[in-house]
Amino acid sequence: MGKGNIFRKILSENDYLVLPGAYDCLSAQIIESLGFKGMDITGLGIEYSRLGQPDLGLSTLTEVADQCGNIAGSVDIPVIADADTGYGGILNVARTAHVLEKAGLAGMHMEDQTMPKKCGNLAGKELITKEEMCAKIRAAKDAVEDFFIIARCDGRRFGRDEVKRRLHAYLDAGADMAMLGDDYPVEELREMAGEFSGNLYLVVAVYPGEEMCLPAAEYASMGVKCISYPIVGLNAAALAIKSAYEHLREKGGISEDELASRTLHIRDMEELVHMGRWQAIEEKFGRF
Repeated sequence: MGKGNIFRKILSENDYLVLPGAYDCLSAQIIESLGFKGMDITGLGIEYSRLGQPDLGLSTLTEVADQCGNIAGSVDIPVIADADTGYGGILNVARTAHVLEKAGLAGMHMEDQTMPKKCGNLAGKELITKEEMCAKIRAAKDAVEDFFIIARCDGRRFGRDEVKRRLHAYLDAGADMAMLGDDYPVEELREMAGEFSGNLYLVVAVYPGEEMCLPAAEYASMGVKCISYPIVGLNAAALAIKSAYEHLREKGGISEDELASRTLHIRDMEELVHMGRWQAIEEKFGRF
């Protein structure tokens, strides 16, 4: 069974899925070790951690496929990639889907913004036509064997009815699931989730706010099937790193107690990256 169908099977077996966001292999391995059934690779996380740049569509397909392939190869659970706009026109989108599938991803989400795109929480986003987005979806589906395609609409400023029209058209074009790319107040979100009940992929906890921080079960009760938390881990890691290094700068060192309270033990880190598996290979075949 291909990874896209594995993801479909997991979806069918669960009322809803919580998908934490990974931005590198270690964050992905932590997610898997905690028992989650899948994960979402954050495009913002790749821009921040790999390039040190804002989420403005600066990453190329080559950079994203390399990072996503490493992440997918480090875990066994399905991984969904953020493919931004698909990195260009129809031909680019077909290649993007093909490359990401071959890299070991289970699927990708793609938005209907023009290039260069902007992060979903920024103003000033512009959209391609509904017809062009549908053509991109069809091209992506035609280029793959077993890949889960999620179509995202960033058109809230054009009205909920336009978003509904677009997302229904994207599903008709072959997308496996619909995705909202904007922040909606709770009642509007409830309406949109009901419109696409059981077939909606939602990004939450990007910043504080009631609509961003409801319990996952409440989103599910609205009709959301996949609840993605793309940058919770990245932001938490950034805060912890900043705090630890501020302490190091101010104290001129770190005590044993501080080390124990602020950091994961080196043996636990080794377990996350499967040190034992590699040592077993060395023991079996020798050390040369």
